[in-house]
Amino acid sequence: MKLEEMRYFVEAVNAGSINQAAKTLYVSQPALSRVLAALEKELKFPLLERSKQGIRPTREGMEVYHGCVRILQLYNDTVLQWQALGYRFSNKPIVIQIIALPIICNSIMSHFFADIAEKYPHIQLQLYERQLPDVLEATASHPHSIGFSHYNEKSRAEIESFAKEHQMQIIPLFHDEYKFFASSAHPLIGHKICVKDLKNYTIARYSCSEHADQTQFVHSGLADIAEKFGQELCLSNLHTMLETAAASQTITLTADRMTQDNIYRKSGRLLPLKLTDFQLSMTYFLLVSIHANTEEKIIAELLRSHYLTFDSPP
Repeated sequence: MKLEEMRYFVEAVNAGSINQAAKTLYVSQPALSRVLAALEKELKFPLLERSKQGIRPTREGMEVYHGCVRILQLYNDTVLQWQALGYRFSNKPIVIQIIALPIICNSIMSHFFADIAEKYPHIQLQLYERQLPDVLEATASHPHSIGFSHYNEKSRAEIESFAKEHQMQIIPLFHDEYKFFASSAHPLIGHKICVKDLKNYTIARYSCSEHADQTQFVHSGLADIAEKFGQELCLSNLHTMLETAAASQTITLTADRMTQDNIYRKSGRLLPLKLTDFQLSMTYFLLVSIHANTEEKIIAELLRSHYLTFDSPP
């Protein structure tokens, strides 16, 4: 069994679908199916249970899966250790840019950077904040970069088309729900309401000078409800946006789980509104070139592993 075949099998199990795994790996579905069938023939036992709903590993297949993950991780770690030896001689770090949405930059990325700096001193990560669709464009145009963004059902096909056109791989990470939040003292808290009930309130949203004409609503696929608010308060910082909502009658819209550790939410000063006619799910993902070097692949895999447990219910 070759390393590339191990990677194909691991990706198929992670995706739960041969079709989705083939898209992620940029191979045809028949080609991936042949690789998986050849592995089963080589090992002389079935690795996967196949159904109309997708695939899942057999008991033996799960054992092989965990073994493949360990081998691939050992291979990656060993390559990085060898490259770290070169860093000791040249003292020139390998620079990788992570280009991410503001909510990602403002939430749970800091400790990840600290862990990488301690474990892989020859890799220097640089974090750049961008709005949609600039995350995609910047990642595609800058070598040695990894994009970190999200899509919903409306934007998924467009993003997949962009990735294919620019020879990039989409690595799904976790799901989140966008919700409206307000102060615990807000009169609407605790009541079942509709979007139209928000029309008399100010909405606080993220904005920046580069995108003064592009609202958070447009980026999130919410253009149809943006006009329902009488006023908008444009703020350039996520913390300030949440702080403003917690201390006033202003309402804000943001991702639920990505802000769960915010001080105003943890203290109970900022609570979600109970809307009966609004739901918006987002899938966060990495965007990586299919020609990525070893370090970029390692960082992408570490990010993916870092967020595996994040997709479990809090």
